[in-house]
Amino acid sequence: MDLKGPDDFYRRICHGRLAPVQAFAEAVLAAGVHLELTNLIIPGYNDTEEELSALVDWVAGLDPGIPLHFSRYFPQYRFTAPPTPMESLRRAYELARERLDFVYLGNVAGPLGRDTFCPRCGELLVRRAGFRAEIVGLSGERCGRCGEAVRIVLATGGA
Repeated sequence: MDLKGPDDFYRRICHGRLAPVQAFAEAVLAAGVHLELTNLIIPGYNDTEEELSALVDWVAGLDPGIPLHFSRYFPQYRFTAPPTPMESLRRAYELARERLDFVYLGNVAGPLGRDTFCPRCGELLVRRAGFRAEIVGLSGERCGRCGEAVRIVLATGGA
């Protein structure tokens, strides 16, 4: 599910409101459905430390085990802001990792924010490269090192 930014962003850019989006996310969780959140970081629109902190605080308040993906923006269509600097993504990643168990970066090359680690001991659980994923530290649905239960969705079979 995409969380675009603070309420001001929804009002100015999307001509909507943040509250119904948050309420829907809460309803999804209450129904026991797996939820992952994505935030496209757009320079000058939704990238201040205060805005990112508010997003992380809200997600952590729901459940610190919800995966949060920060995606790098590139200019498209009517948006002409410059691409998201890597430093902004790194800052968002580090801020979120202080409170959330699973934080990822999208639309970027490099190792930061692509792998899954145990929230208790930091063991590498899933290694990713491009569109490939390799389970390296899981024993069933537990960390192979410390035994921590890890809520993870593992795809089985083919399409």
